[in-house]
Amino acid sequence: MTPVLYGIGVGPGDPELITVKAMNTLKKVKVIFAPKATEEYKSVAREIITPYLTKEHNVIELTMPMLNQQDVLIKSWQENARMIASYLQQGEDVAFITLGDVNLYSTFYYLYYELKTLIPHLKVEIIPGITSFAAAASRTQWCLADKNHPLIIIPMNKEIDLTEMLVNQSRAVLMKVGKYLPRIKQALKATGPWQGWIISYCGQANEKIHPLSELEEISALPYMTVILLAKE
Repeated sequence: MTPVLYGIGVGPGDPELITVKAMNTLKKVKVIFAPKATEEYKSVAREIITPYLTKEHNVIELTMPMLNQQDVLIKSWQENARMIASYLQQGEDVAFITLGDVNLYSTFYYLYYELKTLIPHLKVEIIPGITSFAAAASRTQWCLADKNHPLIIIPMNKEIDLTEMLVNQSRAVLMKVGKYLPRIKQALKATGPWQGWIISYCGQANEKIHPLSELEEISALPYMTVILLAKE
């Protein structure tokens, strides 16, 4: 049989938020690749699936650096893709797990494109997961959008003009907040008044939740922070 590459979203952090399909797939696939940001860090995605692992599983952590150096990133994607391809070419089904959903700001597709070059007829199955902002909205009982208030999702980066993006919006999600906190404060002042929530490490043991009204008192936020926003 043709081996399959499974791209599996494992949700934001709570192992109970893994879908039944993801859990069943992880039971049958014995080679699992899990991304991590640096050699020193643990893979958060691996931590999420730990309750479902057995001694039969071979979990391989891949370092996927979070840098702005394109040459370093491409080299990393190519090296990691070759590692995954070596198992597929031996006839093994493999899974690549990722935080949240595979199709939203995920490391999976960087490897997918490289693997398609190495194995043109590669068979792939994508299993979606719960996003961090969907889980955060549930934790705070927050309606993300309705028929009168469409939602914009903004992953923070240095190129974004956040004020311009928010000025005509009434519902928004800010992701990957981290080092952009000063710019966020400035943009929210310029385009508000906003209501909302700040959720860091949603679903994980170190989860923290603050109302948006406390934003000015906060001096730093981790990368894995979501801000939910609304105004009338």
